Amino acid sequence: MEDPLLLGDGSYRDAFRNFRVIPPVKIMDYKENWDAWDSYTWWWIYLLLFEWIGGKIVPTHSRKPIQSKSFRYRRWGWVVFHFIVITTIFLAGVYTGWNLKM
Repeated sequence: MEDPLLLGDGSYRDAFRNFRVIPPVKIMDYKENWDAWDSYTWWWIYLLLFEWIGGKIVPTHSRKPIQSKSFRYRRWGWVVFHFIVITTIFLAGVYTGWNLKM
């Protein structure tokens, strides 16, 4: 079988000469003094703050974990989980599309 990119002189044709190079999409725009460590720190502050607020609102004896059978197919936990995941992926695509500049 003959290679379609191989020219008569033994060299290869530039297979990508008709494609335009697209610059990478900037989804996150880090400012001058903001980096991943700051985001990580704020995530922990957010988590601990709401854990503390939740502990004040809901007493310890009233806290009960969600039963695992709630996450089986077509139960309420399964529906809520998939709704959140699918909505998040959709909104990430919308956000990326709005920020895509060609």
